[in-house]
Amino acid sequence: MKNYHSLCRFASAYRADSLLRRLRLVLAYNLARPGQLERGTYPRTIIRLAVFGVLASAPFIALGDLLHAG
Repeated sequence: MKNYHSLCRFASAYRADSLLRRLRLVLAYNLARPGQLERGTYPRTIIRLAVFGVLASAPFIALGDLLHAG
């Protein structure tokens, strides 16, 4: 039974990685469109990524402590 759970984790990680690759591709495509620099898209995107990264750090650290405790 232990092998089944490790395979499920691997499959879930693979799906998450695949989704994140697609999202990065979409973000790169949208940032590469003409006129994005003039519209202020780059600073706005960097600020949003930084804010959401800071907001996600606390739960990530808390969950990491819970997962590695047992």
